[in-house]
Amino acid sequence: TVRADAKSQITRTLRMRTADARALTRDTYLYVPIRVPEGAWHVVKYEPSAKQEIVHHMLLYGCRDAAASGLDKVVGGMYSSGSHVATCGDGTSQALLYGWGKNAPPMHMPEDVGFRVGEGAFRVLVLEVHYLEKQSAGAVGKSGLDVILASGRPKMSASVLAWASYFSLQPGKKDELVAATCAYEQSRELKAFGFRVHTHDRGTRVWLDRLVGGDPGKPVRVLERDPQLPQEFELLSEKGTSLTVSAGDALRVTCSFDTTNETAVVNAGFGASHEMCNMYVMVYSDEPQYLSCLGSNDGSMGKFALEVGDAKQPIEDMDAVRARVVPSRVKWPALGGIGGIQATSDGEYVWMTNRGPNVWEAGSSLSEAKTIQEDAIVRMNLFTGAIDRAFGANAHVMPHGIRIAPDGSIWVTDTALHQVFQYSPDSGERVRAFGQAGVKRGGGEGFCAPADVLVLEDGSFIVADGYGLCPNRIARFGADGAYAGDFDLGSAGKVSVAHQLAYSQVRREIALADRENSRVILFDYAGKFKQAVDLSEHGFAYGLAWMGSSLEGLGGYYALCWTRDAPNPKTSLVRIFWTGDNAPVTHVWDLNAMGVIFKSPHVLAAQSSKNGGTASWGAGLTLHIGSTTSTIGKNYQRLWLGLNEPRALEPPSRSASAARGVAPPRLRAPAVLIAHPIAAILCAGLAVIALAHARRHRAPPAPSRPWPRDVESVAFRDFADDDDSDDDDSDAPPRDSAPIPPHRRGLKLAKD
Repeated sequence: TVRADAKSQITRTLRMRTADARALTRDTYLYVPIRVPEGAWHVVKYEPSAKQEIVHHMLLYGCRDAAASGLDKVVGGMYSSGSHVATCGDGTSQALLYGWGKNAPPMHMPEDVGFRVGEGAFRVLVLEVHYLEKQSAGAVGKSGLDVILASGRPKMSASVLAWASYFSLQPGKKDELVAATCAYEQSRELKAFGFRVHTHDRGTRVWLDRLVGGDPGKPVRVLERDPQLPQEFELLSEKGTSLTVSAGDALRVTCSFDTTNETAVVNAGFGASHEMCNMYVMVYSDEPQYLSCLGSNDGSMGKFALEVGDAKQPIEDMDAVRARVVPSRVKWPALGGIGGIQATSDGEYVWMTNRGPNVWEAGSSLSEAKTIQEDAIVRMNLFTGAIDRAFGANAHVMPHGIRIAPDGSIWVTDTALHQVFQYSPDSGERVRAFGQAGVKRGGGEGFCAPADVLVLEDGSFIVADGYGLCPNRIARFGADGAYAGDFDLGSAGKVSVAHQLAYSQVRREIALADRENSRVILFDYAGKFKQAVDLSEHGFAYGLAWMGSSLEGLGGYYALCWTRDAPNPKTSLVRIFWTGDNAPVTHVWDLNAMGVIFKSPHVLAAQSSKNGGTASWGAGLTLHIGSTTSTIGKNYQRLWLGLNEPRALEPPSRSASAARGVAPPRLRAPAVLIAHPIAAILCAGLAVIALAHARRHRAPPAPSRPWPRDVESVAFRDFADDDDSDDDDSDAPPRDSAPIPPHRRGLKLAKD
């Protein structure tokens, strides 16, 4: 069906149906492949045509070129024949575009968002229809899905994050929990707009948490749904919630099961006697990122595995990486000293504290500083150079640290006022102030020259406190502002100017730039000292930032060091990272030697690649550096740390990739080890859960390929499964009658 809509956009409906009468055996899977019309298209709507009493679920997959030859019908599950049934013709796994169950209603994509199909994307769609119960041979109905396409590429590309876990449920339990946790180490910011959950009949709840400090005992609930409700992709806008996924985020999906009516262990798997724990979150970005999280229900944190999207291209030779000033077609605004700086995760803006004419010279008294009449807090558009948000005039004396909280609010410290402030990012209204203006305090009574603040996912916050003659500490406060104690600095030794904080969910730690001691101190989330990294040969440790993306091989902490008191001061950038053991490794870039000169470098913010107009620059990352010189207008600098020369920034068009000159994403062939049924799969360091005998017979990974798509759940079983022994269908592939030895047993990646 072809139509033209009100926007003069051609729409086309792909009608995909299966005949119910063909499902003559329990647990029948029928498949409908369809080729997308020539040209570029995107999905704008899904209209299911199925009933719960007939169809258990439907899943829609995208294939790069073609569906598997002869793909038509499978009985007893995708793996019941003893080998994986490939959906795509190249033998790879496939990306999930949509799922339906329990009479879920139609789904409309948000405006300007769609799943890219056709040219440069998925040229073939495959619908899987699962009939749990056998149907009558005389049934005349058909079940399936209408996929409504619009011509061209969407402004923002949709994709799916999928969670699953291998597990066994003990009988007689009212609330048996299963969880899968993964860290997001890609670069692009992802915005969620819909989610779907799936379990079998024993499931009671499925929810998604952010982990505060990466701590599994500190969850913040983001999404939740009863899996016995219609299994639709529920829109976040209808729930009044939001979810933005950025590099370094740790996300956990948990399912609750009621096994009080069970008398034996229930394993993950396909059949009605099995269970599943799945969540699918639809997200959008400028380029699609299909990712999977496969958990082991053991409390460990894995990493999202790539299916389609930005493949890792780690830089092997750090000496080939250079720091360069990013050319700008606009003039940066005239700001005073920049005490704090933070970039938004989409790379479009930086927030800064502006000291105006106030200059804090060494040895000078803050009590002599005057209130700044200019706006002390500003947001700058990195593409236009325009200040589009500005507030805090006549309210600050020496603004220092700045932080964008998870809820979007802006937090600022003022070393002269001895206070910490929370502001609305839109109105600039002061929401809360902590501490007494101009009064030095400690403990839970206030602050003494606080330099930086870090706001965590649950709204609690951590303050680096102590400048000049003030005692140094790191103080923790609850979301309500209640004092929760100080970090253990005794084991770390005396701190001299706790200057800038950084935070890693993946490593579950808080880091501090101990400025005058020229070191970075690492604490666990509870505030216990872990280790210190000595940077004394590079100068005083002023700035500190964490880079959570591992896409370029540039993850880790970045410290901004300055030999302030040397006759010819120089600025260095030091990367602190780990290669497998507990000993940190450092790599240093001498910025002066690279022609990047700073007079008074002060703070640092890092931004992952693929954001902020840098997608075509190759491997690298963006660094935003704030200085505190007395020269108005010379205090912000943007650097590119990478292999290639940076280009001038262009304002984002929010249009199709081709219009921006960005190549469409290459649909990479995932490493599916299907030729041998014992294969277990590894990718990007994410170990698939395996039984002991499976670990001993694991095949080596394909290092340059991402994870396969079929990862809604995983369970080990013999291919001759007793639960499916009563299935009989002339179209079903024959099974081996001989017992399958342990080393021939396979990894089962289950779907809905």
